Amino acid sequence: MIDTYAETLSKRMGHEGETNWKLVSKVVLIVYLLFTMLSCYYRPDFMSLTAVCGALFFFEKPQHVRRKEFLLFVCFLTSTFVFDALHLFVLHDSRADDEQDSDMTKSVRQFSYLFVWISFIFRPIVVIVMFRNYQSFMKLVKGKDEEADHILQAMAKYGVSDHLQVRRVEK
Repeated sequence: MIDTYAETLSKRMGHEGETNWKLVSKVVLIVYLLFTMLSCYYRPDFMSLTAVCGALFFFEKPQHVRRKEFLLFVCFLTSTFVFDALHLFVLHDSRADDEQDSDMTKSVRQFSYLFVWISFIFRPIVVIVMFRNYQSFMKLVKGKDEEADHILQAMAKYGVSDHLQVRRVEK
């Protein structure tokens, strides 16, 4: 479902061919990082910063990541969404913010509070893209094709690779 929607959207934008999910993921993560950094003027959000920086690290150094760890990271991103929902809908008290602010910092706090909401609204997109990456983990993050890995494993299991090595030596 995600793939069909992404393909339709990319065709509308004039892009032909397959969607480069690794590039899409990096762009989504960088935009989310910027939103989170701007929202940190309102309140410290180190949980979201840790999540997005860790995800960027996973894409830059994929040899250090296993599929199970990537799933845990997707769950961690989801938990930041839940944490922010609790903060915005239950814990936030705008009257206390107004009393705490002087007239000079009120505009900065309101600007940052806007980015708290933008980051909150944008986060489901980040989680969906990361879950899509989890589903095709070997191809996207590790840069391997799952079908090729299965074929190579089958060749090794049934001894076909031995015959290929003999043919290479004979040539």
